[in-house]
Formats: sequence, C-alpha cells, structure tokens
Amino acid sequence: MKNLVKPISAAVLCFTLFGAHAHADWKVGNLTAEDAEAVDDEDGLYLLAENAEGPTIMLGCSDRLGVQARIYLDGMTQEDLKLEPVRRVKTRMVSIDTESSDPKKYPWAYLRTKQQLVSVKAWQGKRLYNAAIKGEEVQLDIARIGDFSFTPPTINDDFKTFASTCTATAPKQS
Repeated sequence: MKNLVKPISAAVLCFTLFGAHAHADWKVGNLTAEDAEAVDDEDGLYLLAENAEGPTIMLGCSDRLGVQARIYLDGMTQEDLKLEPVRRVKTRMVSIDTESSDPKKYPWAYLRTKQQLVSVKAWQGKRLYNAAIKGEEVQLDIARIGDFSFTPPTINDDFKTFASTCTATAPKQS
C-alpha cells in the first residue's frame, strides 16, 4: 500500500459539494524540494483552486501518472499545504462522470485521517483536468462517503502556466 502514496502529486481545483460552496480562481504554486521528491514530481508545480470548507482538489504533474489529483474532502488552503508521510492508506471506489465522458469507476487511495482521496491511475487526474478545460460539471460518487459535484473555475493564466510546464499536458517539443 505504501507505493500508492509515493507518487502523489499536487495541484488543486476547488469544487462544490452539492452546490454549496463557491469556487476559487486557479492558483499555481511550487512544492518544497522535499515534497516534490516524495510525490514523484521533478519541478513540484501544482494547480490549486482552494476552498477552506471543502472539498478542494489539487492537480499536479507526476512523472509516473501524468496529471494526478488529490481531493481534500474537508477543504484546504494554499497556506495549509504541507505533504506529510502517511501511515494508513485505504482505498475507496470513486465513480467519475463528466458531460463529455461516460461514468468510470476505479479505486482511489484514501487517507482517512486527512480526509483525502488520491488518484492512482493516469486517467483519473486527466479526467478532472479535461473537465476544467471544457468547463464541464464533474460528478463524483465516493463509496461510503457520498456524492459530490462541482464545476471547475474558469481557465486563467495560472492554469495555462501549469498546462504549459507539465510534461503530461504541454505540447511535445520536436
């Protein structure tokens, strides 16, 4: 189970729980060198649309998974961001549904003490990233936790900076 946590990358897109919370603009940031190494991300760049009340989603660029997502169910702000070693990891089945894709269900790593979901497959983070680009609503059905829906914030310069520097999203250089 420990291997599920190592490639955790960072960057966040805030979302609305049952339409109750307001969205924040995208913010780009850099992890500390130690955190970037722990999450398998060379430059530690992440994208965040925070929501202190929760939930919050973080998108990062993982060398192994491409775009990786973290969902902070109880919320988080950029000031609170500090990746710490995790001792107990479980899994939760999460179904992701967007307007342009069929629902797809697969386990995510679940850090119960931190109330966080962490994507473990490349398509999971990409689906959230693509929904942000298209401005589509995302619906999540999280086993034993509940249903969440959100529409990502509008694309801004910080989002474009992240997209142009992440090897999974940037155009290939010839």
